[in-house]
Amino acid sequence: MDELFSEQDVGSIFTLSPVFIDFLAHWLESGPYGAADWFDQVSEGPSKAWHNMVGRAEAVLQRLALDERALQIIEKSHGWFKALLLGETQELDSLHERFHFVPIVGIPRTGGSYLTAELFAALGYSKEAVHTAIAHDGFPDAGPFRLRRGNNSWVSTLANVAQYITAVELFFAPGRAGAAVVPKKVTKEIYAPGLFRAVFGAAAEYVVTVRHPVASCISTYEKSGGLPPGEVFKVRSILERWIQRDNFLLGVRRSELADMEYFEAYIRYWEQFHVRLAMSGLLTNRRCIVVPYSKERMEDLASRWHRRFESGRGAAAFVTNENLLARHPGWAARSEAALRRVESVWNRFGARFPLAEVSNCI
Repeated sequence: MDELFSEQDVGSIFTLSPVFIDFLAHWLESGPYGAADWFDQVSEGPSKAWHNMVGRAEAVLQRLALDERALQIIEKSHGWFKALLLGETQELDSLHERFHFVPIVGIPRTGGSYLTAELFAALGYSKEAVHTAIAHDGFPDAGPFRLRRGNNSWVSTLANVAQYITAVELFFAPGRAGAAVVPKKVTKEIYAPGLFRAVFGAAAEYVVTVRHPVASCISTYEKSGGLPPGEVFKVRSILERWIQRDNFLLGVRRSELADMEYFEAYIRYWEQFHVRLAMSGLLTNRRCIVVPYSKERMEDLASRWHRRFESGRGAAAFVTNENLLARHPGWAARSEAALRRVESVWNRFGARFPLAEVSNCI
């Protein structure tokens, strides 16, 4: 296999993510931690953090190019990319000896940020000082396969994953005895389950979060700027861009989506996500637990983590909204068919969808 690719070939298809560039700048110039707001559970309106990182990436990279340490780290991420591309699995064996991953998987707005923040807190980290690249689900990027002029999305995903591994090695290694526990919110695991399973390793502990589609839809439009006029679907945030992308994957044309009702676009995305989740094989992993969205269940798991890792503190309050389902009674009725289909698909793949608990969730 090595004979098929030269170092020059591999290097020519390796690109740096703006998120990794931002992480690296914080690591080298501001100490090991960079300020972040990825854990914000309650504020409305889209986060500008991603756009800020993209906007300043070129200037930051030019500055890093003058730092020998930065160049060495970038070269290390290039090495990880080559290992993933060429199947050099011995490198992953070494990774799994040093790091114990706890991936938290779920469609956005289902409690994953809270659990990720609480696990970091249980491990003694200040969540305000954990960079987005380390904790949140925008990085590494993955999605349905797309092949366009000048871009192969699978290669881009491999490059992102290589940079994420490099960030993990920098962030968690110092002063850790044995395998360091690595929390990670990873919504996009469903688009490359085999890759992420190989990277996280057989010992990884998975948490899957689930929530009623009406409640998560409301939370999504609130985070994106409110329900658009006429309840017509619009793309204003990264979350809505993911909804758009997956609707296109289902065969919806751009002109159709432009006139589609917001909830119709969302429920298609929600159902497809949970079907993919079942098909990934993740749910039947004996190290996987499913956590329905509720104050009791979220705080219970967080409390168990605090006890397990002897943090000496209790779980932070999980913030919920009351009567979300009552806002759109028509949506609740229309969601029943999708809920039943997802329950059926999960059953066929040997998993139990917690329909009764999800139906009681807010």
